[in-house]
Amino acid sequence: MNRLIIIGNGFDLAHGLETKYNDFMLWYLKKCYGNAYEKGDYEDDLLTIKKVIPRHAWFTKINSTSDLINHLYTTVGFNPLIHNDANYRLNELQEVSNPFNTTFKSDFLRLLLSKCNFSTWVEVENEYYEELKRILYASKDPYRKPQKLNDLNNSFAFIIKQLEEYLKTIPQSSLHPGFGDIFESPIYKTEILKTK
Repeated sequence: MNRLIIIGNGFDLAHGLETKYNDFMLWYLKKCYGNAYEKGDYEDDLLTIKKVIPRHAWFTKINSTSDLINHLYTTVGFNPLIHNDANYRLNELQEVSNPFNTTFKSDFLRLLLSKCNFSTWVEVENEYYEELKRILYASKDPYRKPQKLNDLNNSFAFIIKQLEEYLKTIPQSSLHPGFGDIFESPIYKTEILKTK
């Protein structure tokens, strides 16, 4: 007889793997904005980013694009990037210039970023489902509905590809020693659940 072991939600996190959607969103933003900073611009299916000011004008307390993304994530959220705010407050005494001009091709990505910050987590599937319902039931323009659905599905497909790329970058973790014992221990008759 085979042993069925059901591993539920949180197994990956319990092993220290950075597999939350927020972890993915941070990776994606660092990749995009890092490329824009290094090359002057970046473009993919969801957004276009252009570097607009030189390094010295904004890296006063923030040393890299990775630091900028982490800072936004843990403080004000990504609205300064979403709305192309020219400046935002770093703290009560200091204002920081936004070094990028971002054009969002995807309303879905804009929605995900608006909900992604340190104190909350974004649930990509739930947001997709809610956006799908909004388009299907709230859209009053029947001619634009197919295009909106197509845009949403294309954005979701691109995000899935990026997520797959991200998951390949996560170092594999060894199982907690206790799980090895569970997987290798004998199965006793009293442990078997029978259903009709």
